[in-house]
Amino acid sequence: MSIKKLTVLSAFLLTITASGCSIFKSSMITEEKNAKKIIVDRIDQQHKAVGIALALSNPQGNIFINHGVQSHQNSKPITSDTIFEIGSISKIFTNVLLAQHIIDKKISLDAPAQNYMPADIVLPKKNGKEITLFDLATHHSGLPSVPPKIFKAPIENPYADLTRQDLAEFLQHYELSRLPGEAFEYSNIGTTLIGLALENVAGKPYEELVQSIILNPLGMSETWANVPKNKNDRYAEGYNSQGTATSHWDLGVFLPAGGWHSTARDMSRFLNAASQIKETPLSPAFSLMLSHTRPIDTESDLKIGLGWIISNQNIVWHNGMTGGFSAITGYRLDNKHGVLILSNQASASSVDDIAMHLLDSTNPLQAPPAKIPFHSVPTTLLTEYQGRYRMAADIYLDVLVENDRLFVEVNGQGKAEFQAVSDYQFTAPALMITIEFQRNSTGQIQHLIVDQQGMITEAPRMTQHVQ
Repeated sequence: MSIKKLTVLSAFLLTITASGCSIFKSSMITEEKNAKKIIVDRIDQQHKAVGIALALSNPQGNIFINHGVQSHQNSKPITSDTIFEIGSISKIFTNVLLAQHIIDKKISLDAPAQNYMPADIVLPKKNGKEITLFDLATHHSGLPSVPPKIFKAPIENPYADLTRQDLAEFLQHYELSRLPGEAFEYSNIGTTLIGLALENVAGKPYEELVQSIILNPLGMSETWANVPKNKNDRYAEGYNSQGTATSHWDLGVFLPAGGWHSTARDMSRFLNAASQIKETPLSPAFSLMLSHTRPIDTESDLKIGLGWIISNQNIVWHNGMTGGFSAITGYRLDNKHGVLILSNQASASSVDDIAMHLLDSTNPLQAPPAKIPFHSVPTTLLTEYQGRYRMAADIYLDVLVENDRLFVEVNGQGKAEFQAVSDYQFTAPALMITIEFQRNSTGQIQHLIVDQQGMITEAPRMTQHVQ
């Protein structure tokens, strides 16, 4: 239930209002204790994060809760002013700009996106049907997440060498497999194209548009595309899903899809504006972002607006992940309560469930992973599994055995250890991936089954030896 301003007509009404405030204060204290316990457990007991900065918001104010460290090297504690990569939450910035340009009648959501593209960017069509800006904003363009070239890049910083020319060449030769608007497929390319369209229409760099339309009006002085050198002492070190320190990412041309950096304090200002706890110059844009939606699939109640994902008709959210960071922000439509979580460890299981639980306590927290009993696989059997397996046209998995331990490497970009569950099944709990080796009728290893949280992929064996 939304909280409305009350006109105090008598001492009686004033008493009720004061009583209500004490109830809200008590509720906020309980909420704070609950959130603190959860993130302490997530870091100290489950070891799924190195450091977490969390912000809770509601019409009565913001609460900041922090735990963990910026880096294992210096043990500097996380604060509300620690700087994190926010990953795909950057897409919400881009879609706010899109909504504002629609309000200003500079572009039309349902017009072909090609109408607004710079000359070097030519979008593919399918059977004469063009991709619209609405298709791009709702991930219904038919474009994949990233150009295949990224799978050949160093995993430590995969976007750094992707150029606008690379993107233009990819689009020039890409053939859509289905009609635009037909189905949901998450696409970093799509949001990047929105950024390029906005630049072209406004005649200003995308970064400047974010600064003038979003950051300045909302008082967000600690959000950057590139972290200033004199702020590096507050820039958290990132850790991958296995807890190994990794480099910061440079998104380059993909900045609109995932390249921004911020703090919990600054992002709480953005969250307050998005939930419209109070009126801001961007309130009409945030409303517009939720007024145009599409279903994500036919099996759930998930919808997507302009960037934002909407669950249960009530929770509005978006998450993000880079090589060393995880993030999520969201709020409830009914009471405007919101949450923001920034973590300096990349893990699908590090923060998302916490945010959803804090927004709705009926959403369960993920149970700590069960301890996997040790299973010894004979060395001769392990060596049979070695080789290269094809996941997709440009994605291959190398299975390696070192000191009787099995590792999997994706496109030569760094290996992850998989623990044996049985003689032919292995799992990497931190990655939430299970693999299973299968044989043909003659007993030879034929392919690898990859299970990523229920998404099953069959990877045929290419060679018995890694090249």
